[in-house]
Parts: sequence; structure tokens; C-alpha cells
Amino acid sequence: MENKTYYLKIDKYSFYNDLKILYSTKLNILENYKKDFNTHIIILNRKRVEIPCILLDYIIHNYNEYLEKILLLCNRSISTSIITFMKNKFTNIHIILDTSVKSIISRQLDLIIKQISIKNSYRLVKFDKNSNIEFSKKINTNLLVDITNFEPILLIVNRV
Repeated sequence: MENKTYYLKIDKYSFYNDLKILYSTKLNILENYKKDFNTHIIILNRKRVEIPCILLDYIIHNYNEYLEKILLLCNRSISTSIITFMKNKFTNIHIILDTSVKSIISRQLDLIIKQISIKNSYRLVKFDKNSNIEFSKKINTNLLVDITNFEPILLIVNRV
């Protein structure tokens, strides 16, 4: 992976289906949303949300038809899905989540725009023969999802 920015398209239908497979029921999706809430920085319409029920209440009252999609994009499993997708696109790489930086999940939900942006930091790593990290480079990603259309999801990958 060279030092540059990559723009990758992800099929929205298969991406959601892959996420749904990780959860057995809709209740399980909700439980994981509440459990994972504090592992991210959550922003709704440019304001930080500190309590899971505030965002949930807003979505239920205004955008209930998108509830499942939005909650699927709020779980920690989204990071794993991004790693899996990048490993399939780029060969011979090892990627781990940078746990020193919280993911930023920003939602813009209004009459015109219904978009979710998920920013994560990862480490591109190389292991020695004893499985110790020998080499590490930072990778920043931004996953852009418009939840109202059928356009592909855009994953922007920047190697720092």
C-alpha cells in the first residue's frame, strides 16, 4: 500500500447483509448499540451525543424506517467489516484497529441529507517471526454512507 489516498466503493446491499449476519436478532443489534456506544464519539447533526437513548429517541421519532441500518453502523463490528474489506482489496497486509483513537461516527439526519460518516484509525503492521509488531504505519479511513439511496458506500483510505 503506497502513500496516497484510495477511494473504494462497497456494495451497500452486501455490506448491510454482512453486518446483519453478525447479529441474530434486531434486539441483539439494539443491545450491541447500547453496549458499544461509549467506544465511539457520536455526533448527530453537528452536536455530540453523550447518552445512547438520546440518539435512539431521535431516530425512532424522525427516521424509524432507517433505524436498523443506522444501528448496524453504530456497532464496533463496523471496524472489523472495514478491515475485512481492506484486506480483500489490498494483498499481503495486516491491519489492526488503533485503539488509542476513538472512532467518530457522525450522522447528518435532516430533510435533505441522511448520511453517516465513520472515521477510524488503523495500523498497517508487519510481524516478525515471533509475532511481535516490527513495522507500523497509520491509516485513517472515512466510511461515507447515504442511507436513503442505492449508491455504493464510499471508503476513503489515507495512509499517513
